Amino acid sequence: NDIMPQPLALAFFLAYPIYDMLSVMTLRKLKGKSIFAPDNLHLHFMLKSKTRTDGRVCVMLLCLHAVYCAAGLLSWKYGFSSLTTIALWGALAGAHFSIYKAFAKNRH
Repeated sequence: NDIMPQPLALAFFLAYPIYDMLSVMTLRKLKGKSIFAPDNLHLHFMLKSKTRTDGRVCVMLLCLHAVYCAAGLLSWKYGFSSLTTIALWGALAGAHFSIYKAFAKNRH
């Protein structure tokens, strides 16, 4: 076992901001807006409108980020192949987008 995780495993540490950015840009595109248009479609804004407190949003996002990081570390610890690790990253991206879409749909 290597002391340092492989770069693919470390990509999971960047998963939340990348997934959030891609989700927002995809939803904007689907709505016919510019992907660069400012709005409040980021997950933290939607969570804040539901929970009303920054503390709860922070805890929720830290837990979500911890899940993504754990997936990356486990893929490294158990020696997943690169293809399996990429598939896991993609599956988490799909799950993140599904959750994101549900929040976006029910935000008003």
